[in-house]
Amino acid sequence: MAMSTLKERCVVGLTNHMEESIHRFNVVMDIDESDKENKKCMDQFFGDHVEKKNSNAHPTENKGSHG
Repeated sequence: MAMSTLKERCVVGLTNHMEESIHRFNVVMDIDESDKENKKCMDQFFGDHVEKKNSNAHPTENKGSHG
């Protein structure tokens, strides 16, 4: 039952492929990416030369560290 629920209701996105992940979410939620308002929203977060608003700096972990 759990596997069936996951297959039917779970969408996974990757932060290192944010735009592709958001596209997947939009497809599942039936969001029209060509709609003017939706495109404006997407451009605000993912447009060219835009600081990514859904990202945070994280410290780099060194190989062999116990972080």
